[in-house]
Amino acid sequence: MKASTENLTFGMGDSRDRGIDANALDTILARGARPDSIVFIDGWTGKGVITAELTKAVAEYNRDRGTCISPDIYVLSDLFTHPRYP
Repeated sequence: MKASTENLTFGMGDSRDRGIDANALDTILARGARPDSIVFIDGWTGKGVITAELTKAVAEYNRDRGTCISPDIYVLSDLFTHPRYP
């Protein structure tokens, strides 16, 4: 028997000093995503500014909407394709 998993994938922006797009997050939840299944992924985070913005914005969203979305951010990086690491 083969296991099957359906994943919903959405993209949304996080703007410095403006937070997340709450309407986009509302739409993602309305399309069937469970709040505990939402994962934030970034391609790069250096000084932690985006992490701090995301933490603040998600806390506000959770407070305003009564949800429990995690503000954790996962970062994808591939150092092996960097010109310094041929």
